Amino acid sequence: MELTWGDDPPIQPANAEDIVRAVERQPRGEDFSLMLAGEGDSDDYMDVTLAGDGLFLVACEEKGYRADSASVVDEALLKSLLLSFFHGDGQWRTLCEWGPPASGAFDASRSWPPPWKVFLIPAILVPLIIVLSWTRRGEWLVVLFALAFPGIIAFATVKKLGEVKRASTWTKGSARIVKSALATVKRNDRDAKVPAIEYEFSVGFHPFRGTRVSIGEIMPDTPEVQAALARYPVGGSATVYYNPANPKESVLERDLPANFGLIWIFIALIAVVCVGGVVWFIGPEQLFRR
Repeated sequence: MELTWGDDPPIQPANAEDIVRAVERQPRGEDFSLMLAGEGDSDDYMDVTLAGDGLFLVACEEKGYRADSASVVDEALLKSLLLSFFHGDGQWRTLCEWGPPASGAFDASRSWPPPWKVFLIPAILVPLIIVLSWTRRGEWLVVLFALAFPGIIAFATVKKLGEVKRASTWTKGSARIVKSALATVKRNDRDAKVPAIEYEFSVGFHPFRGTRVSIGEIMPDTPEVQAALARYPVGGSATVYYNPANPKESVLERDLPANFGLIWIFIALIAVVCVGGVVWFIGPEQLFRR
């Protein structure tokens, strides 16, 4: 293994005594860094930075999985971690708590919109309905109800865009496909075919399993069903995006389809049809009477 201390030339191959001396070496400035890297083409490493007061933070990567120590470690524990990593016995995984990389930290408060956004629509609609009822312009209430259907679609679209924005902060990892098959579900009282895909990935050396493929849902009985099964065969590898604050939230695809923006045209057309139908039924002279 190769041992690097600060800006000094690396020691290769390093031995256990080199590791102990590097940990005990003084002085330790603010730019202190210590790295133990794997041999040959291996990308495995254990990286140490100074946390202050004789304590350290440790970052580690093994076989493509990255984790940070969940808390600071002292000098004695650091020696044990590095020596276990050096000997390859795997015991270092249980010597301290490990978590997702700090660089992928996720603010859990982002999962909910601000309160003013939650109450914005009721704050507008309730007074409007009261005013229309008080002025006996009930015809406009019918118009509001006609806009409910496109409004629901617009709300679902905004919610989906919010999911995409939230997932853009998630951590990227590697997953293995463990199940890829057709499944039958009930849709509108009939059987429909959907892809049933499961995948496994690790975070901080803890295994997780996910089933969600895409933020943009795959519609049943469409060509995309078979396309998804072809993209993710059993035993294959795939990129996974997971919420570092809750790795149970994960997807394989976090981007919406390229033509997703066309849904706004569809919503606008539905709104025009609904409102136009109401105006035709009630009559413009009745709707716009003084």
